[in-house]
Amino acid sequence: MANTPIARSKSAALSRILDSIPKGYTRYTFGQVPAEKARKLLEKLHERHGIGCTPAQRMARKSRGMANAILVTYSATGEATTQVHWLMLFTAGELAAPRSRGATDRAVWLHV
Repeated sequence: MANTPIARSKSAALSRILDSIPKGYTRYTFGQVPAEKARKLLEKLHERHGIGCTPAQRMARKSRGMANAILVTYSATGEATTQVHWLMLFTAGELAAPRSRGATDRAVWLHV
């Protein structure tokens, strides 16, 4: 099961994204879910995209031509209706999410 920490600040979430782009994570998809459904989402994304893979598993996926994925999550503290915002980044390769966006598309995530 994937263990993805939920960032409590936008800076922490955006920093994780910026750290991932030079590693080849250039395609993305994003959304938001109610906090009570976040755990189920993490399980689903790990099953479909391997967001919780170990480095060895990521290397094996890459050698088979499959895309690797990481998940960045953010939830502001103190919101009346707590939502968890998520952004999944992918590397090049065979992808189980045909509606992902590419590096040429501008990501607008966590805008107010």
